[in-house]
Amino acid sequence: MGFPAAGLAGFYRNPREEVKRFLDTRHGDKYRVFNFCPTVENSYPSSTFYGRVSRYPFPDHHAPPIGLLALATQEMAAWLARGPDYTIVVHCKAGKGRSGTLACSLLLRLDDAIAPPKLQRSYNASEWADERANEIMHEVESETENQRRTLGEESDIPPTTDAETSADEQESPSSESKKVESKDKPTTGLVSRNSLTVPKEERGTKAASTVEKVLKLHSSRRMRHTKEKQRQGVSIPSQRRWLRYWSEFLHEVAPPQLQLAPSSTSRSPKARLYNVKIRMRDTGGGIQVAVVKVAKMLIDNAPLGYSTKDRGAGDVWVSLARYEDSMVEEIEKRVRTGAPVEYKEDGVTRKDDMFETTKWDDKKMVASFARLGQAHGTKPELTKDSVGNIFTYDLVPVATSDWVDLGAESEESGRKSVPPPETNEGIVLESSREFRIKLYMGQVFMGWIWLVPCYHLPQPPAKDAPKTTVKLPRSEIDFPMGFGALLVDVELMMAWDLETLEEEPPRGIERSESRESEPGVCGVLGVAVGNVEALQAARD
Repeated sequence: MGFPAAGLAGFYRNPREEVKRFLDTRHGDKYRVFNFCPTVENSYPSSTFYGRVSRYPFPDHHAPPIGLLALATQEMAAWLARGPDYTIVVHCKAGKGRSGTLACSLLLRLDDAIAPPKLQRSYNASEWADERANEIMHEVESETENQRRTLGEESDIPPTTDAETSADEQESPSSESKKVESKDKPTTGLVSRNSLTVPKEERGTKAASTVEKVLKLHSSRRMRHTKEKQRQGVSIPSQRRWLRYWSEFLHEVAPPQLQLAPSSTSRSPKARLYNVKIRMRDTGGGIQVAVVKVAKMLIDNAPLGYSTKDRGAGDVWVSLARYEDSMVEEIEKRVRTGAPVEYKEDGVTRKDDMFETTKWDDKKMVASFARLGQAHGTKPELTKDSVGNIFTYDLVPVATSDWVDLGAESEESGRKSVPPPETNEGIVLESSREFRIKLYMGQVFMGWIWLVPCYHLPQPPAKDAPKTTVKLPRSEIDFPMGFGALLVDVELMMAWDLETLEEEPPRGIERSESRESEPGVCGVLGVAVGNVEALQAARD
């Protein structure tokens, strides 16, 4: 559901008192609310719902730390395990991206609970009619199969094999009772699928197919579909990518470098990001791009107080960011420990609750730690295809002291030109840690990408392994709006670094000192193109 708001926000979001009245009436004291909003974004006292509130915060429109999926779903499963009448309620701001990501993560964890609801109140009249029709048709098919079996060898109709019958039962609504029974008593630990006896290739296929099944189920229950468009419940590409990561971890085909399994006793090898190539068209994008171009021109020439330095030698650049190291390390430690979920004597207040205070989310949770831009003296490469011109921007790490004003040629700006570095040593990354790549054109953001390097590097890590190219089309980029509408794809060049042991990845700005000016500009542009979701995304 959306955020249970009070005051003015209650007019356009879920009114808090109505939400409370609904839950009290339907579920009594057997519901628990899971809130994914950071306190810097939205908050309310846990006493609103009698203390039955658990927080697992991460920023709007972003992917969470991978370990957060494990912690949150562990408590969700533990609450459901209390009995068949126990219910969980999940919410973020709009009740779509973050809520959908965690709801799907829980379904992936429960595994056998992936099935459509059976209660009539969960459907509208048309959907319930279709559901009943499908169930009746299945009953007719079952009767036909029984008749075939009674005919035996004297009939020309081939009997149904046990394997076929088993497959039908797994997909049929009649097997729902078995799935519901499994759902009523979910495990509180990470799901064991006894997968060591199954070939790794089959586990990988199962992990991928399970994600698609869960996403389809969530979309069917969360979104209103039209004949013209099938809407996605979890629509942000990075959040969908996170569900694939999570499913692979549950099916034991995830990279062993992840610091989540109890056996993770040593630090994972480092990785290096050497360059980012951004391919963009020079025309197109419709009215949105036209409006953003005008807004960019006004911003570049107006004293808005936003620095135009430290962004690179050209208009296109990227920033790298990640969650606070100490927070992620604490999350991973708790997941590895695998301590059971326990509540205090009142039965609702969580013991040893990591997010009981606002220590981790009272300020911005993601901080920049590095940037890449065009090296001095380089220009984008121009190529052509059947549609038109494509410019390729090759972005490399550049020392802060070498960066110049945006869009200014070194000769025209009066600055001394700095030659490209002879060697590109790349940026050190923790291979098991998520990081964000945020794309900019001048001061205007074009989209972002969340990745975990070890999922995209060859296994096992090898000292002399060649560099790996990861190419993401525009459809795999989050919020490619404004100039982002001109994106073709983004290509990352990464590799394992098995020699660097002591060197730490660049540290981000301390949370108390964090000051990034770009979101304010993006917010102005979000309003300019009439896209409220862009404004919300830009604020993060």
